[in-house]
Amino acid sequence: MSAPKPAGPRRRDAARKKLRVLNRLALRHRRAGRHEDAVEALLQALELARDVLEPGDPGIAILMGNLAGTYQALGKLRKSEVFYRRALRLLEQALGACHPDVARTQLELSDLYRRWGDPLAARELAERSLATLRQALGNDAPDLLPGLHRLARLYADGGHLAEAKPLLLEAHQILHRRPERRDDPELALCLANLAGLYHAAGSFSHACALYRRLLRHLRLRYGDRHPAVVEVLTALADLYRSCGRNRRAKILDRHASSMRTRMNNPLPAVST
Repeated sequence: MSAPKPAGPRRRDAARKKLRVLNRLALRHRRAGRHEDAVEALLQALELARDVLEPGDPGIAILMGNLAGTYQALGKLRKSEVFYRRALRLLEQALGACHPDVARTQLELSDLYRRWGDPLAARELAERSLATLRQALGNDAPDLLPGLHRLARLYADGGHLAEAKPLLLEAHQILHRRPERRDDPELALCLANLAGLYHAAGSFSHACALYRRLLRHLRLRYGDRHPAVVEVLTALADLYRSCGRNRRAKILDRHASSMRTRMNNPLPAVST
């Protein structure tokens, strides 16, 4: 059988246009929670990409990564692992082992293994991902933040609080050195993780100070009627309870309960 003729320029342009349409369609499906529809669109896009892109094109790996993430959202973890692994091999071949996109895919695969209940595999990949990012971007890059947080979480979940703490402190320092990022959602995550870590380690004064700082940050950013504010109030109440300050804990519990009621029953709009 003779080899298929290569696609002409017009056909390739039309196929690339359709590829972009399928990508946007898959993204809309995912945002709407229609993951099965997103899988169908991504599989079509992947088949088309293999026809119009070079075999080692990173675009194919990106599609595989998106497909892996969608399968993960559906709970199809085995299929998700297969596509993450394929995406990782392609990216390493196309971009080299020390590229940030390789590190991000390693981190996504790490999240999959954590969800799967394999903390050792998850931690190994998160460590590799962070090392790759440090080599590619240096030690002060904001792109390190997700890797620092996720590896710290894996250490903390395994009871390795001493290993988790310096990673969270490093993330906090990166944010502190960059004033333009102090409203970044990563700051709230960093404060919450640090507070939880100090709480677990029995350092209640440090945990309390961090929860209070986090509460101020969230109120300035979102106001009182936000689930994150209620969540931190509840965490702070739990902290006070564990210290034996039950009266203070009850006050915060009532405050959180009142805020939940206001969020569930918003004021009616005023007609004009």
